[in-house]
Amino acid sequence: MNNRCENCAHYKAFYRAGDCCFWKENEGICRKCEKRVNRDQNCDLFVQAPRTQKITVAMIDGAIDDVNYILKNLF
Repeated sequence: MNNRCENCAHYKAFYRAGDCCFWKENEGICRKCEKRVNRDQNCDLFVQAPRTQKITVAMIDGAIDDVNYILKNLF
């Protein structure tokens, strides 16, 4: 079975910022039990994450703001 934390709806991965991109860490936070977990762990609170992501205008605006912030600080 593939009931790893990485595939759970409650799992939020940690990312590390690099010079030009972000790296996904092997650990994240379980929003259900509010603790740090490894992506390969599993538990009884597993809920399959949805396969699709709904993208809203607010999410796109946030991404544009993030890119503008990064460009402003680089140049």
